[in-house]
Amino acid sequence: MGRPVPKDDLGKADEFLAWDRDVCDVWFVWLGVGQRALQRFLEVAPFKLPYVAWHRKKQGVESMKLWTWEQYDRVTKRFRR
Repeated sequence: MGRPVPKDDLGKADEFLAWDRDVCDVWFVWLGVGQRALQRFLEVAPFKLPYVAWHRKKQGVESMKLWTWEQYDRVTKRFRR
């Protein structure tokens, strides 16, 4: 599951807020579960935005990841079948 947000408000992406589509430039993926979750998002996103972002928790530290759509697409292609 994802939602469009403005890059400047990415820190508020997990809050219950809504922005006009024309000010959004990031898909914030807040839920991805199962096999091919990262790749599946590219298939179901209703429209392309310049960036894709998500939270990642590794070794107890949570961080925000922000990639361009092209970078995200290129990296996830390695896992596609």
